[in-house]
Amino acid sequence: MLQYQLVSAGKDSSNESGATDAVGLSMSISEIEEPEVKGKKKRGRPGKAAQSTNKKPRKAPAEKSVSVARGRGKANGGVVQHNGDGGDPVTLFEVSVVDEWIESYKQDRDLALLDLINFFIQCSGCKGTVRIEMFRNMQNAEIIRKMTEEFDEFISVLIRQCQYSIIYDEYMMDTVIPPHRAVRLSTMKLMTALVNVALNLSIHQDNTQRQDAIAEIRAICIEEIGQGEVRLKCLKALQNLYTNRELFPKLELFTNRFKDRIVSMTLDKEYDVAVEAIRLVTLILQGSEDALSNEDCENVYHLVYSAHRPVAVAAESSCTGSELFSRHDPLAEEALAKRRGRSSPNGNLIRMLVLFFLESELHEHAAYLVDSLWESSQELLKDWECMTELLLEEPYQADSEKVANLLQIPQFFDLDVYSAGRMEKHLDALLKQIRLVVEKHIEMDVLEACSKTYSILCSEEYTIMNRVDIARSQLIDEMTDRFSHSVEDLLQEAEEADDDDIYNVLSTLKRLTAFHNAHDLTRWDLFGSCYRLLKAGIEQGSMPEQIAVQALQCSHYSVLWQLVKVTEGSPSKDDMLALRRVVKSFLAVCQQCLSNVNTMVKEQAFMLLCDLLTIFSHQLASGSREGLQPLVFNPDSTLQNELLNFVLDHDQGPTLDRTSSHVSGIKELARRFALTFGLDQIKTREAVATLHKDGIEFAFKYPNPRGTEFPPLNLAFLEVLSEFSSKLIRQDKKTV
Repeated sequence: MLQYQLVSAGKDSSNESGATDAVGLSMSISEIEEPEVKGKKKRGRPGKAAQSTNKKPRKAPAEKSVSVARGRGKANGGVVQHNGDGGDPVTLFEVSVVDEWIESYKQDRDLALLDLINFFIQCSGCKGTVRIEMFRNMQNAEIIRKMTEEFDEFISVLIRQCQYSIIYDEYMMDTVIPPHRAVRLSTMKLMTALVNVALNLSIHQDNTQRQDAIAEIRAICIEEIGQGEVRLKCLKALQNLYTNRELFPKLELFTNRFKDRIVSMTLDKEYDVAVEAIRLVTLILQGSEDALSNEDCENVYHLVYSAHRPVAVAAESSCTGSELFSRHDPLAEEALAKRRGRSSPNGNLIRMLVLFFLESELHEHAAYLVDSLWESSQELLKDWECMTELLLEEPYQADSEKVANLLQIPQFFDLDVYSAGRMEKHLDALLKQIRLVVEKHIEMDVLEACSKTYSILCSEEYTIMNRVDIARSQLIDEMTDRFSHSVEDLLQEAEEADDDDIYNVLSTLKRLTAFHNAHDLTRWDLFGSCYRLLKAGIEQGSMPEQIAVQALQCSHYSVLWQLVKVTEGSPSKDDMLALRRVVKSFLAVCQQCLSNVNTMVKEQAFMLLCDLLTIFSHQLASGSREGLQPLVFNPDSTLQNELLNFVLDHDQGPTLDRTSSHVSGIKELARRFALTFGLDQIKTREAVATLHKDGIEFAFKYPNPRGTEFPPLNLAFLEVLSEFSSKLIRQDKKTV
């Protein structure tokens, strides 16, 4: 019997004494059950199980327990019972073996469990045996955990190493993964590894679609990508997609992947491509304000300063469509309206526009910003009332830079309103404010702005000309009188003149020079006072250089205004001779100033000499102006030599020897370093711009110890810096 063999084998390996008793009991029971069997009887022998011709199939432990439970009720009767499933009969032999094991478990649990474990192992066909030491120090959990982990890792490594070879031979995978075992853990791990392979394969397939196997096709693709028309069509196609609001969420992955490329195309060398790229960026921002970073948006916003107008207008649309000009501050606008008694809906927008202009640090490009905003934001830019309210919030009279800008506003007034609307009192108030500015400031920018404003207000086409001319004449009279008295005081005190005397002369002379540039002041005879200052400075050698420079400039304007009178009218011979004497004396003074110790005076005299010799050359009497021949001056050899010596003494220093080994070595190093920036100018834009800014600062950082008239020591570094200029994009070349 099979039960007899298994029990006997288990007992022999663990407890020989117990095995003897079990064998004897099994034999006695077998002899009782065998009479029903016809033919020769087979007896069991101690230590050897009887061989049965009709072997029972092996039962699982659970089935045996069921048999035992159902067989106990009739054990004393010795009747063979069947289980409820109609299976094999439950014999007293099975009941006896189980009962003995239970009794042995009650006596020694470890040995009994050891017998049961070995029984299970042998039933599974395993040749191994569990010893008592192994049972008492069980490590099966750790072994199984380690085995499963290493098995999983082995499966993953196997698939990863085979992903480019044998897993596609249609044999290995079909054999390793049969369909009816696909739910097992090992198969699930195998399928996970295959999923990763499939994912990587899909990614590689997408990435290599443009890498055709035929070299000619790849060359054509690369050539077409370089064409502006191809990039233009791509951008227009994307615009159609982003215009559809329903498709926008589906384009999120595409946007995140290619947004850097789209933003970089706003700086495309083809302006049409740049315009379409900016429009695409605008559509992306309209769909999701968080799609692009602040840095990307700023790069687009700064294109409003582009010299190419379509690019600037497209960038302006992006600005006005974003949060940059859409933030209203109701509280600030309401407070402003209360202060002025009227509403100012554009007040906050104008403030933000000015703030954007200041933060961009491109103060000389204000005209580009206004031009880009002009078409779409005329209502904002023409809200003069709101702008006036903002300008009147604070006084700016003490700020020379702001005053110079504010003085340009009256130059664009509709001056007929003053007379047509009987607003002469407002005109008088304006003239009074301009006069206060002239008396308060001595900066040339402010004074020239005042002079130009007076010149426009005095135009003959306006009826207010007489009123403005009277105010201007009164101002000039006062300044001329003050200047004459200051000159007398300065010349009398000579070397004993203090700072106040010098300041009075210099401040008044600056104002008169600024006005003499735009107004004919010859009737005030400023040339005489200036000539006296210059002669005194030449003779005494103690005239401050600022006064000498301004006196030269004012005298130059006086000579030119006298020439204008002569050329436009019908001058007499006396007028011609008087002008010739003035020009001759002034040229002599300038020639003497070439040997002055002050560099500024020498440079001013040299430039005025060159201008006057050009104006009063033989061309003055050409054509139908033969009558001006007495005014023609030809420099003598002495003056020519002095001018030539001045040029030689004030050259730009030694010429950089580009052939020297030292310079060529540095340039070669710079050229190699420039190659490390690569071909993507967008990625290296900030680094290249910073390199140029720092390089220019370094070139002019250290002045020449011989004086300011000599070039800086590191000026030759600009030659080395030119090696990186090819990496600088077009927009940065204007700002760096």
